[in-house]
Amino acid sequence: MKEISIIIPVSNCASTLSGILSDLKRQSFRNFEVLFVDHHSCDQTPQQIRAFQRLSGIPCQIIESRHRTSVWESFNLALPDAHGQHVMFLLPDCRLSSTYLETLIAQDSH
Repeated sequence: MKEISIIIPVSNCASTLSGILSDLKRQSFRNFEVLFVDHHSCDQTPQQIRAFQRLSGIPCQIIESRHRTSVWESFNLALPDAHGQHVMFLLPDCRLSSTYLETLIAQDSH
């Protein structure tokens, strides 16, 4: 079981997505999965996510949304596929330090 499931809704965000993908690859804590909820992106967003899947070694899944949903509906759409003990919700333009997940888990154990 993964410790953390990270859910990120995406829609035509190729210009900002690379930052969070890079941050996720650099995490010192590695026991997590990423679920992307894609709203039929027509830019390079799906290609970036597929490259991330192939190259990062991080378990991830792309959930296709058939219709446009709110951010909150996107989070809820991915929850049934989340296998982590904890769930984190992020937006594609968020940035994380390389020890962000490690710090969260350490705080949870206190």
